[in-house]
Amino acid sequence: MGELLKELQEGVVGMLNARIESGIDWIINVTNFEEQLKMADVVITGEGRLDHQSLAGKVVSGVLKLATQQKKKIMIFAGTNELGASQLKQAGISKVLTTKSLALNQEDSINNAGQYLTRIIREIIIRKTKWLTINVIDSVE
Repeated sequence: MGELLKELQEGVVGMLNARIESGIDWIINVTNFEEQLKMADVVITGEGRLDHQSLAGKVVSGVLKLATQQKKKIMIFAGTNELGASQLKQAGISKVLTTKSLALNQEDSINNAGQYLTRIIREIIIRKTKWLTINVIDSVE
């Protein structure tokens, strides 16, 4: 099946004179993200489930790559976090905040994600970004 998809992909690319490009690379290019990033002190991104796949080709990985190159603090809002403290630190992530940590269970976390994200953001504002001074990363799970 994989070979068939590869042939189909090559045929479509050839027929349409197109090219295949990573989604996050396209977004970074179209939004001029690298230039915008230079003006930021902190980068906030999100992921439903932060795990090893998040660090390998998804939006989070693209944001992390550029933000760490520019030595920016990185905060991730996630539904759940499956990465350990050492993985977070190695990836350059300053802080992870999860909706699951506030929810009754996973279903509640998913169904009321907006409410929980609002609470997380309010807490950050109240603390006046105190998390920025944190160097040791806590795994929220």
